[in-house]
Amino acid sequence: MKLWAGLFLLLSFVSGVLSASSTQDKFATYQSLSRSGPVDLDSASYEDLTSTPRDYYAVVILTATDPRFGCLLCRDFESEWDLIARSWTKGTKPDELKVVFGTLDFDNGKAVFQKLMLQTAPVLLVFPPTIGPFAKVEGNPPSV
Repeated sequence: MKLWAGLFLLLSFVSGVLSASSTQDKFATYQSLSRSGPVDLDSASYEDLTSTPRDYYAVVILTATDPRFGCLLCRDFESEWDLIARSWTKGTKPDELKVVFGTLDFDNGKAVFQKLMLQTAPVLLVFPPTIGPFAKVEGNPPSV
């Protein structure tokens, strides 16, 4: 019985270490792509960026900038969104706070728009960390 408990504990530890290193690699990959502003995403990279486990914030805007969609707000907000992402990337911030900004345009992410059943744009989504110091702890109510 102790052998099974020890084996289970070892497997849990190994899987935790492997998932932590993969999230660090994923963050580093997207961080290197966001040196000049938000990362341009497609459906696959959106799913990868927002998948769990995640030890970083993923902030994604879903937009439709092509003139044929007639989204004036999307085109107006695009320059502001780029400025916000560039400012975060180049500015000073706490080392433990990790944020990746991304842009998913309808032309590159039709599957995501359909999956989320979106009929309008722009839509701003924030995905908090699922592991690490900033992860939301389930079951604990916020302190008042």
